[in-house]
Amino acid sequence: MQNDKRPLYAKIAIARNQLPEMSDDTYFYSWLTDNFSTPEAPITSRKQLSFTQLVRAVDLLGRLGATYTTKIVQKHRPHARPDWIEIPADTPHAAMKRQICAIWRGLGYSLESLETRCKRQCKQPSILWVHDEQHLKALLTDLQKRERAANSKKQAANGEAV
Repeated sequence: MQNDKRPLYAKIAIARNQLPEMSDDTYFYSWLTDNFSTPEAPITSRKQLSFTQLVRAVDLLGRLGATYTTKIVQKHRPHARPDWIEIPADTPHAAMKRQICAIWRGLGYSLESLETRCKRQCKQPSILWVHDEQHLKALLTDLQKRERAANSKKQAANGEAV
């Protein structure tokens, strides 16, 4: 499955409008070169960036002061599921993020509340943008404890030995 880069291109455009120094093409392209080029692969355009590099670019621009919203616009995605977060395989810590989402949904929580928790606990608008492994481990550990407690409660309600 190919990752759709268009939303990331849009966020880069938003950041360029918000950050005065990024509105200058020369500055922006030199910023790209400085942050993403290697001797083997020089980068001169955002179109040359991989999906993971685009995610990193959006994150770096956010750290420079750009702000983004993660609200899903249903008219542009009529078949989108509001209770679904797609975590591409090349996302940092993808397996851990998928496990967090699975447990979260298994406990009956809405994924919108996961986004709220990520904003409060990790200072990121979405689980997709959390790249700090310690934050993810803390969240996963908490959810695993909640899952065990919920399972124990169900077993006790069914009269099974705990």
